[in-house]
Amino acid sequence: DSICENENLQKPCTPGTPASEDDNGRPFYYPFNDLLLWAVLMKRQKMALFFWQCGEESMAKALVAKCLYQAMSSEARQWNIFDDTADKLTAYSKEFGALAVELLDKTYKQNEIMTMKLLTYQLSNWSNLTCLKLAVSGKLRIFVSHACTQKLLTDIWNGRLNLGKHAWFK
Repeated sequence: DSICENENLQKPCTPGTPASEDDNGRPFYYPFNDLLLWAVLMKRQKMALFFWQCGEESMAKALVAKCLYQAMSSEARQWNIFDDTADKLTAYSKEFGALAVELLDKTYKQNEIMTMKLLTYQLSNWSNLTCLKLAVSGKLRIFVSHACTQKLLTDIWNGRLNLGKHAWFK
């Protein structure tokens, strides 16, 4: 019985459901999230980029990968590692940060309201954080300074008041 002929591999895996019944009690509900984290922790950038494209929550995954790489780079610098590991990790972090900003820009151009909802949606797979909180914790200033994020923060700050033209007339 070769691995390619295994009947469990022939069944499609739907995100949010266990891969199989006989998984020894350890289901992988979102396998691409787990594989992305593994690839980042192993410094496998090409593989991390591949897993980032798969599954759901691409913006959140990009922000999480950016934060992880940033933290790993900081640790590498503190430990005075003499090779170029810290610089590579910083470059990987910047790449995922750029992907998050690019995705934010594209979604904002398609649908402003849904993008703002995406920024404030609590991500159950990521400790109930939001994409906005992930971007702030990762100090991704270009993400936070994006027009969509600024509009959202203005709405939050103003308490979602209607500040349209002539709002003071009754």
